[in-house]
Order: sequence, then structure tokens, then C-alpha cells
Amino acid sequence: MSVPSPSLPPGSRQSSWVQTARLMHDAEGFLAKNVARYGDPFSSAIRDGTVVFTGRPDLVREVFAAPTDVISPYAPTHIASVLGPHALILLTGSAHKHERAMVMPLFHSAHLSTYTRAMVEVTRHHASQLPAGDFNSLDLCQRIALDVVLRVIFGFTDPRRHQQALALTLDFVGAIHPLSIFFDAMTKHLPTVGRLARWPKASATLAAFLGAEISRRRQPDHVPGHTVLDLLMGIRHDDGSVLSDDDICDQLRTFLVTGHETTAGGMAWALDAVHRDAAIGDRLHDELAGITSSDDVEGLEAMGRLPFLGAVCDEALRLHPVIPYVPKRVAAPFSLDGRELPIGTGIFVASALAHMNEAVFPEPWRFRPERFLERKPTAFEYFPFGGGAKRCLAAGFAVHEMRIVLGTLLTHHHFQARGKPLYAVHHGISRGPARRGPLTNLPTTT
Repeated sequence: MSVPSPSLPPGSRQSSWVQTARLMHDAEGFLAKNVARYGDPFSSAIRDGTVVFTGRPDLVREVFAAPTDVISPYAPTHIASVLGPHALILLTGSAHKHERAMVMPLFHSAHLSTYTRAMVEVTRHHASQLPAGDFNSLDLCQRIALDVVLRVIFGFTDPRRHQQALALTLDFVGAIHPLSIFFDAMTKHLPTVGRLARWPKASATLAAFLGAEISRRRQPDHVPGHTVLDLLMGIRHDDGSVLSDDDICDQLRTFLVTGHETTAGGMAWALDAVHRDAAIGDRLHDELAGITSSDDVEGLEAMGRLPFLGAVCDEALRLHPVIPYVPKRVAAPFSLDGRELPIGTGIFVASALAHMNEAVFPEPWRFRPERFLERKPTAFEYFPFGGGAKRCLAAGFAVHEMRIVLGTLLTHHHFQARGKPLYAVHHGISRGPARRGPLTNLPTTT
């Protein structure tokens, strides 16, 4: 019996420079135009090689179900330069399975109540600093999300250490050039200025800070708390050994990078959308008004379970996935849609395509949270946090944070959308709203 020769689905014959530029400039438009012309899946030549894009639920299922040593991380050396070589997202096979099983309890639902109070306190603090009149919703959400992540990871009692961690993280994330994540071949042709010039120092400085903090907490007089760092340091391998400093450092870098920028973008999209549709805003305020108290644990937990608030967050992530495609690569023989793909081919599972599937989400361009109350999509139709064995470990934490922050803001403040709706641009590793289309902080009436 003959073995089928490797082949690719149809796709554009434009140069890799042109296709990469279009993908980076407008990922959603690039994907939609190619599917309309070539179908799903389609292939594309980008600067780092050939990539197959798909958003079809049946094909998404196949990719997510594949073992991590068959479908592996895309461009691992590039991602390792940002997150570190020991980052969980880069591991494959048994090493990935073992490490994931050890780290997963850090974000178990049982810990969410511990983190909820910090989310509310941080949100109220930053919202209280808002000026009367216009403000930038993305800036507010980023300040809140980063402050929450730092409290959850480190729990510093010394305000100076907290501020130092905040400044170093902002420098680190701000120095990440989006091209260097998946398209490292392009950065070699760019002048070493701006972000590319700042990156080596920002990366080294943050690594030194994390290493020093890990060493400090290994001292005998340190009393472990309920922070992510302390929990990481308490993890034991089967033989009783602890995680190495390098392992812990790389996991912390991953949490810092992915744990605030992506969540902030989702919260900013939701805030903007809610204030552009009076019916949605009124329904959400009515639901929040039913919480008897947002100051005690019971009230806060109830807020996190509100169905329409949850649907608003889900719809924001559907319309505006912070990662429009999950990048993977064929590492062993693998067939997709009847084609044996060449080993080394990239497979980008596109949430930006799947989430706009009209057969699954009628009127996909419309912000309509009710759809998530009427029908729960499958994990292959809706996957804002990736899927399969590589699904984001902190997805539950991120969704809970979105609900608590949004609910807290809308319970205590009144905003109004102004200007044109937001549009997406690249922010480091993710896509999020551009810094335009401000909200107006209105006086609170009693």
C-alpha cells in the first residue's frame, strides 16, 4: 500500500514578506480573506516557513487531540528567548505531562476565593484614581491586571518591592517586539533600535530580580504564604526533589507576560462594548444590583457566578481573542483534512476564524452576550485560551478576574463610551485594543 506524499492545502502565492506583513497588521482580515478565496484550511508562506491555518471545529479537534510530541510548539527557540527554555508551554511528551500535573493545582478553583479579595481591592484602588472626564480604558485595565498578577504571584508586604517588580515587568513586557515571537527571521533585518535595543537589558534585569527573590524565599526563616511563588517552591517531584530555580524563574516569566496583558485586553474590550449598547449595559447593571453585598466573601463569590456578566466576558473574548491563532508545528507524521502535512509545517489554529463561524455564532460580528446563555459552544468552536494539552493553565483565573474586575467597576462607577469603537493592534505577544476611543468617568449619583 503506497504512502501518500506530503502536501499542503491551497493558498496564496504572494511573497512571504507580504503575507507576514498582512498577518501582523490585520490578522482577522487576513484570515477571513484567505478562507473566502481558498477555503478552510489554507496555507500561507510567512517569513519563518509555511503555515497551515484552520478554524474548522472538526480540524481544531484533531490538532488539539494530537500528542505534544506530534504537534509541538511553534518556533520554540523564539518563545524560549522571552519565556525561558523551561517554560511549560515549550515542553512536550512526558515532560510536559508531568510538569503540567504539578503546576495545575496552583490555579485550581479552590484558590480563586483567596485571590478574589485582592482583585477587588486593586480594582477599587485604581478606579478611585481616575480623573473626572475622559480616561483610557486599556491603561486602566492594564494597571489593574498587572497589580493583581504581582499580588497573586509575590504577595509583597514591602511596597518598594512591589513597585520594583511592577517597573521591571513593565520594562520587560514593553521591550517584547511582536515580530520576535513568531517571526524571528524578520527581526534580523530590522535595526536594533526601540524595543529590540531595550530587550537584552530588560530581560536580564527581570531574571536577576526573580532569581534574588527565589533565593530569599529559600532561606530557613521565610514563612511560606499562599502566593504562586511560594506554592511553586513547595512543589515536589516524585523523588522528593524541588523545582530548580531556573524552572521556577521561567514559570514566573510566563505568568507575568501572559497573566496581565491578555486579561487586560479582554477587560478593555468588554468595558467598551457594554457602554456602546444601552440594553446590554442596563441588563448588566440590573444583574449586579441583585448582589446584596460586594464587600463580603459570599457577595464576591456570587458576583463571579453571575450568568450575564460571565456571558459579557465570554462574548468579548469571542469577538476579540487576545491570541487570534494558536501557533503549533508538525513534529511527526500528521494528516489534516486528508492531507499528510510535511514535517516542520506550522499549524496555526485560528480562534479568529472559529469564533466568527456563522453556523455556530449567528450574526458573528454583533456583540450579543445572550448567545452564551442560549447555547454553550464546544471547546473546538470557542477557545480563547487555546485547547488540548496546551490549554492555558490560568484560563479559569483569567475569566474569574475579568468578571470580578468588570463587576466591581460597574457596581461603583458610571462610564460612558465616546468616539469610535476600538480596533485591534499588537501589544507584545497579544492583540488588544488600540489606545483610542476613551471612556468618560461620570459622577456617581446616590
